[in-house]
Amino acid sequence: MNMPDRPMTQPLEVDLTGRKTAPTDPLLDVQPVTLLDGLADELAEIVGGEVTFPAKTRPGYTVTFSVDVDGPQVAAMRQRAKDDSQPDGTNTFQWAAAVIATYCRAVSRQGQRIVDAGGSLVTFTHKDLQQILGVANHPVSPAAAAVKKFYGSDAAVMSTALALLKKAGYGEDVTEDPTPGSSTV
Repeated sequence: MNMPDRPMTQPLEVDLTGRKTAPTDPLLDVQPVTLLDGLADELAEIVGGEVTFPAKTRPGYTVTFSVDVDGPQVAAMRQRAKDDSQPDGTNTFQWAAAVIATYCRAVSRQGQRIVDAGGSLVTFTHKDLQQILGVANHPVSPAAAAVKKFYGSDAAVMSTALALLKKAGYGEDVTEDPTPGSSTV
């Protein structure tokens, strides 16, 4: 096979302005990726997710929660659970029930998510569940009352709320990064 004496060239392409340009090959036209580019890609990813806990007081039932727990919203719930008769000024069980009701995404029985007649997932804010539990007309918070009635004990409510917050990252130990040069402080 005879090879030409001169190097093979690719024909020029014409851009939108009519100028002739070298062809672009997407496999060869790779832009360098910077740390900032990588950061933008990582920050675009959705953080959070869900976690499912068994309802210890209700065998066969589990409750699924969002772990995207918003600090200011949790603080606002604590404000709404103010109770001057408590040593710390907060009704912690009311607060824990509010956390569970707010971040609940589904209640399941025997591994099946419970839905209403329209196919919507049943949570503690769902009117049908509140009616079944007899708390739909609760004067302060039917959702928090539904949580308390469903779990049946303050201990179960508190344990579940604290487990959810821990899974969301609250209360986790934070340790120093041993990588040299990782700190700018």
